[in-house]
Amino acid sequence: MFDKNKKLLIAGLSLMLVMSMTLTGTIVYLMLRDKQTAASGEVTNANGELLDSSSDENSNDASTNDTDITDSDSSAVDLTDEELLVWAEYTPTAEWETEDTDASWDNTSTTAITLEANTMSVSGSGAIVNEDGSIVTITEAGTYVISGAIAEGQVIVDAADEALVKLVLNNADITSSTRAPIFISNSAKTIIILAEGTENSVKDLRSEPTDAEAETGDATSDDITSANEEENELTSAIYSKDDLSITGSGSLSITTTWSDGINGRDDLMISQATLNIEAGDDGINGRDLLVISSGTITITSGGDGIKSSNANDQTLGHIIISGGTYTINAGADGIQAAGQLIIEDGDLDIKTGEGSSQALADRVTENPMGDFGGGIGGGRGNRVPGGTM
Repeated sequence: MFDKNKKLLIAGLSLMLVMSMTLTGTIVYLMLRDKQTAASGEVTNANGELLDSSSDENSNDASTNDTDITDSDSSAVDLTDEELLVWAEYTPTAEWETEDTDASWDNTSTTAITLEANTMSVSGSGAIVNEDGSIVTITEAGTYVISGAIAEGQVIVDAADEALVKLVLNNADITSSTRAPIFISNSAKTIIILAEGTENSVKDLRSEPTDAEAETGDATSDDITSANEEENELTSAIYSKDDLSITGSGSLSITTTWSDGINGRDDLMISQATLNIEAGDDGINGRDLLVISSGTITITSGGDGIKSSNANDQTLGHIIISGGTYTINAGADGIQAAGQLIIEDGDLDIKTGEGSSQALADRVTENPMGDFGGGIGGGRGNRVPGGTM
């Protein structure tokens, strides 16, 4: 039997092979299990048949349907072997609603939010501006067209539980050094539409919180708990506590100093959009489910590039990618799901942890259980039936 580090080395080499090959009609299925399973040393294929872990063929051929078992640092719960099997057999699906990909709107029934220097103004109903003009709060369902630039401002959505809110970014530039530029506190769903032919930007220029601030909930996205989530809008430039969809053929540039670019605590759906993200922490985090069907996404991040982080339920923490073009340069993992990662199609160019060789060396020699950067990973399995990497 191999010891733990040798098995991790084999798993790492397999992932490197997957990342360097073009997948054309080949199904690559890697099942990553909890470290308690990895410790047993048993390696099985996709049919559950026990393999000889010392076999060169089984260790190095990533084009087969063999199952590689390695450590997953994403799991937040202890599972029995039976529970692991049930979780592994669960297949997440993406349920798109018509509005998720509908980038059209009717100008005759919208509310205009105009940004200018350090103030905002509203023309229409459903939104109010605070005293100094720096914060606009949307309180009703409807479509809100945001245009202009503000040097210090915030857009808040705080509507009824059943409200569908559409935010149309129409050459909008929102910057803040004190709070999340876009904070979705409550709605049934909020849809951010990038208007055709427009260039939009959201800049989060806040400093990293002190230890005292972290204790009150102003910490990184991975530290959010139900107790402090109310105060934790500080975790990303665009932060949503409810379902969020981003669509439209325009572009959106997101810049953060230390936080995430986009953080959706429920379902996050992305289509059509051109996103350019430079994030101090994670680029995109769809906590419960992250689904991307199309678009062009470029991410440079200090943490993970794309992630889904809920490891507490077999139905949550999944990433489904069915198309799009991705260029990711991440300090940690390129794409990381606490649950399952499914890539059906797409063109992916991923660099992590200063490159795959450095990431593998760090993981094996410095901290085999740590998060030093891997190409792609699913805590409860990967399915990659298509796409180019």
